[in-house]
Amino acid sequence: MVAFVVGHMLWKSKFVWVLGFLLFFVLQTLAEETPLPEETPFPVVTKKTVIRGFEEGRLVWLLKAEEIQFDKGGNKAFASSGIELEVYDAEGKIRSTLKADAAEIDLLTKTFFFTGSVEVVSQDGERIVTNELVYRDRVKIVETKSFTRVFFDHNYIECTRLYSDIDFHQPEFYGILKGSFRLES
Repeated sequence: MVAFVVGHMLWKSKFVWVLGFLLFFVLQTLAEETPLPEETPFPVVTKKTVIRGFEEGRLVWLLKAEEIQFDKGGNKAFASSGIELEVYDAEGKIRSTLKADAAEIDLLTKTFFFTGSVEVVSQDGERIVTNELVYRDRVKIVETKSFTRVFFDHNYIECTRLYSDIDFHQPEFYGILKGSFRLES
């Protein structure tokens, strides 16, 4: 009888070990086959998004995009397709509208880097057309270091670099390639 009990306990013990090993093997195999999601710097994605920027309680800019991806902290974003940024004056009127194919946005410094087909149109109808442009909201300045076409006051200039206030009252042109303009005093 003692031999039967000892034999039964040993068989049970081996069965538990074999069952444990099989369970471990199956779980390990499943874990290896299940792909882990890749870590992404932009984990939050929103569709048809509108972001508003305020200073001293008043709306100063409004960004619209088909899709915006935010980083984990919500401080940086990447926008793609259908991007439009409206910049407002103190009375709440649109100073300028910026349109682009893509944009990288630093929401802490309020800096927008537009790429692709970029166009800026001021409230007076002046236009800037380029393929990349930086807008710094804190100082209300646009600048580009790429080929740019500028249309203002019945004038036309092509240049390789531009620096201007957002409503194009004080533009600075660098590397002028060609154009037609006249200066009036």
